[in-house]
Amino acid sequence: MEKAIRPEVRCYASTEDYAELEEGREYTLSYRDNVKCGAGVVSATGAGEVDPERPAEALFPIVPPKASIRKLSIAPGQITLTVKDQKKTGLTGYVVQYRPKGTGKWKSKKFKASQTELTLTGLNVGKRYEIQAAGYVDIPEEHQWVLDPSYTGEADEAESAAGVLPKGTKLSAVRKGKKSLTVHWKKRSSGTDGYQIQYSTSKGFGKDTKTVTVSKSKTSCALKNLKGGKKYYVRIRICKSVRGQELCSAWSSAMAGKTTR
Repeated sequence: MEKAIRPEVRCYASTEDYAELEEGREYTLSYRDNVKCGAGVVSATGAGEVDPERPAEALFPIVPPKASIRKLSIAPGQITLTVKDQKKTGLTGYVVQYRPKGTGKWKSKKFKASQTELTLTGLNVGKRYEIQAAGYVDIPEEHQWVLDPSYTGEADEAESAAGVLPKGTKLSAVRKGKKSLTVHWKKRSSGTDGYQIQYSTSKGFGKDTKTVTVSKSKTSCALKNLKGGKKYYVRIRICKSVRGQELCSAWSSAMAGKTTR
């Protein structure tokens, strides 16, 4: 059960008389809508000599609790952060800020409260990222004459332990030839310095596996001097050099082709 929020309240005799009233003897307080994030209401009702027929109400914001990043997962071209599920607090969603480590400008992306896995895409290959995640709540329009349109809770921070990998591509065709195969794939316009083609007579790419490197301008490659009448399995991945380190995407799904004699 969520804890009720009861902010400190001070009551005065009037807007002209700033004599502070005493709670319990001169007024009592009651609250509503004060458990979940959003706009809470406090009502002050007079007691004793103070007119009990003219209660005063005020709105106050209930800010989301501090977010909690549980895990970061790195995949080609993206990072997914897993956050603690806080939708029961009534928050509207999460706002995530991220930037390559050491740079000044943050990017921002919002996610729904029902999501606990938040994926950031279009990231720079080879870069480590600084990430901040916080819950936020939108205030209903009828309350915005008193409160701000939105409130953001305290952010949790994390940093990726490794650089982002290139996003991969896939094979489009493997065409047979005499003791050869011609491999075709979908070209990537950015994020690559070239392609690696791997081929083998083993479906699991165990023994008899060879790898060739192809320039980034190519979209096909001829594999020659193969065994005639033999079935080969082929797969592809993208590679990019970052500060002298070669980063490669995951291998694509394999396609099979059989050579002619």
